Amino acid sequence: MQNPLNKLKSNIFKVLLIEAVILFVVHYLMKQSINWLDMVLAAINMVLLIGVFDFVESAQVKRNLALSQIIGEEASQAFMFGNIGILTYDSNLNVTWANDFLQSRFEHIVGKQISSWMPETQQLFNSEADLVTVTLDQYTYEVLKKEEGQTLFFRDITDLYNLKELTTNQQMVIGYVHLDNYEETALYSDDKTTGQIDTNIRQRIIEWARAQGVLVRRLRTNRLMLVMTQQLFEQIIADNFSIMKVIHEESAKLDVAITLSIGFGKGSSDVQMLDEMALNALELAQSRGGDQIAIKAYDQEVEYLGGSSQAQEKRSKVRARIIAQTLKDLIHKSDNVILVGHKEMDFDCMGSAIGMCNIARSNGKDAYIVLAGGIEEKLNLAYLEYKEELDKTNVFMDETEITRVLKSKSLVVMLDHHNASQSSIPSLITKSKRVVVIDHHRRNQDFTFDPMMVYTETAASSCCELITELIPYQPKHFELTKEEATMILTGIMIDTNRFRNRTGSRTFEVASLLKQYGADPLKADEFLKDDYQTFEIKAKLYNNISINSHSMAITSLPNEKISRSVMSQTADMMLGIKGVEASFVVAMDDNDQVAVSARSNGNVNVHVIMEKMNGGGHYTAAGLQRSNTTVNEVLAELQAILQQNVDEEDKNNENHSLE
Repeated sequence: MQNPLNKLKSNIFKVLLIEAVILFVVHYLMKQSINWLDMVLAAINMVLLIGVFDFVESAQVKRNLALSQIIGEEASQAFMFGNIGILTYDSNLNVTWANDFLQSRFEHIVGKQISSWMPETQQLFNSEADLVTVTLDQYTYEVLKKEEGQTLFFRDITDLYNLKELTTNQQMVIGYVHLDNYEETALYSDDKTTGQIDTNIRQRIIEWARAQGVLVRRLRTNRLMLVMTQQLFEQIIADNFSIMKVIHEESAKLDVAITLSIGFGKGSSDVQMLDEMALNALELAQSRGGDQIAIKAYDQEVEYLGGSSQAQEKRSKVRARIIAQTLKDLIHKSDNVILVGHKEMDFDCMGSAIGMCNIARSNGKDAYIVLAGGIEEKLNLAYLEYKEELDKTNVFMDETEITRVLKSKSLVVMLDHHNASQSSIPSLITKSKRVVVIDHHRRNQDFTFDPMMVYTETAASSCCELITELIPYQPKHFELTKEEATMILTGIMIDTNRFRNRTGSRTFEVASLLKQYGADPLKADEFLKDDYQTFEIKAKLYNNISINSHSMAITSLPNEKISRSVMSQTADMMLGIKGVEASFVVAMDDNDQVAVSARSNGNVNVHVIMEKMNGGGHYTAAGLQRSNTTVNEVLAELQAILQQNVDEEDKNNENHSLE
């Protein structure tokens, strides 16, 4: 940008030149006489203007000279040696002076508009930052603004920046690739199919890794180890892990359900720590249903990518028997068993607790069910109706009572959740040294406690299903009353939306077993029916439904409190609208928190969507609760994330079509 003073001088000289040309044309070409006094005045005007500009320019030169003298010749040379720059600017952010170092780096620096020349510095002028980093002409600088005055200081950090970037790029990243369902598929396939799986799937992974420059080693038939630099890792991320799509396509051709779970560890120079982080990340990816990537950077939250397919029903009765035996051993070595659910206990939580209470009792140990942290309205009505019968075989305790029976060798079983903060009594988890987790939700993060056993199956319909599968491996004198069996069945029915969603063959098997114990499906259905007030609230939510261009239905009710069970039921019902792939209900719950209930028909991963809003759940059912906000704010955030997902999907589809 030209110096404003020079620009003004140039413009005025242009005007004077035009005036002179006009006088010449009028007098000599048009033969018109001009008063000699006018010519004298014009000449005097020009001389005066030239004198004024010379004076102003001389004053600016003197000012610049004074600044140079203040700094001193030695200091100026020191600034050159240390690559330190100083500049001053006026009220319009135009450079008025720069030291020798900056003038040697940038031609015609005086007069440049700083915020246009270096947009990053706008943060300094807006007091949004004390220090910014800018890159100009292949040099990188730290720029600091003097608190008082109109001065900026520059420090050339190019070498340090490049060295840091080089070091970061060369950091080691360790990864583990696991072929989900490989062992089950190979076990029941003929030799030809197994050979095709090895050639078209496992070998494709090795070829992909080597093409990326990644060191790959096979650890066993269904697991590979990857070693690479951070720079290669970022290139693989930029490629959107194309190997995931390749494996999907090859699996579809072979009609098998093999997917990839990948865990990465990065951000540390400790190789053992990287290895441990990668293994933990892989475990998280698998516990969330597989077919996704988990990235664990040192001292950062786990990042998840993928998860584009629903968890397959791959657990076996062999594993259920092993879990039952392990759990039995833990119970025998415990003084008693404490069963804790999540806050706002629902039917799945209550039903699984009743089932576990009977398992513990059949193994000769006292068991206690925690009733704290709230209970859903429909469950509370069912509990009160069955209370007399349930109290005969189960012991329910509040927070005060449960602390009296907690011993050093008590076994605390977390049911239908895995996060200690979600427990009805979080302190119970932190105090106990013997904790077992049984859950069917995808894990979002590492445990904040050290569990003795973890049984998470994201392919299961409910926690009640997992507990019921353990019943056949209990002692022969195991008993279950018809009221208890009905409560467990109700937990399965509500989590599957009456066997419509997340229902596999194992779900029907456990339902059949519960029927043998006297479970009453009609009574369970009666428990789930709405009263008139609830029906009216649902009608208001239905009236506010909007469906976007990607078949996602959204509704909200900003001015009324709604129980989370009503929200989840409404979201389930919205899936009954023809063409709807996913549904979202946003409202204020009974605890004055804004909640979102999300459901999917299996084609959309609502867990990933909710996770971006710090929520959780699993593939087809997820949600969140948030304090100190409004329904409209959360609704706007949800709509923005849905649009972001659509844009990313469109971009990925466009990239794949170009390939």
